[in-house]
Amino acid sequence: WKVFSIFLLSTVLIFSITACGGETDEQEEALDDENSGAESSQEDNNEEIDESVDDTEEEEPIKEDEVVDPNEFQGKYFTSEVEEDQALSNWIENKKFESGVYQYPEDEKIYMIAGGERNTGGYFVQITEEKLEGEDLTLHYKIHSPGPGDMVTQAITYPYLLIRIAEEVEKVNFVEQ
Repeated sequence: WKVFSIFLLSTVLIFSITACGGETDEQEEALDDENSGAESSQEDNNEEIDESVDDTEEEEPIKEDEVVDPNEFQGKYFTSEVEEDQALSNWIENKKFESGVYQYPEDEKIYMIAGGERNTGGYFVQITEEKLEGEDLTLHYKIHSPGPGDMVTQAITYPYLLIRIAEEVEKVNFVEQ
């Protein structure tokens, strides 16, 4: 039994080392080649991006596949930096349940774009483009949804964006994309 036990233990040990063992030198070289190829193509992409940067004044609309922090998008004619007092917070709490665009009655320059009730987290509202024609401003906005593989909060959420319009704007039009 001792010889059989040692043979069995040796077999299991050898099997586990070869089955779960590290990569061979050839596998390591192949992985190194793939990684260095990915790094050099990333560098090439970065160079192409740097070369294509244009110093034009007009901002291009945000494309569907771009990942953007919705709080970082500040336009020329609006800002998402709005100080909330108790009255404004109460108004938001009452309006956020229904999808739509709402003008704050106590300050005609404050608007809320509400996405309505959503079953999970991962949703957000974002201004994608702004156009000023005379004193009329048109804001294009989108309610972004989480992607199919995104990890999201499993709770009911109410995405919205609160913005203040610039003083020189007389009329605001909102267009959902």
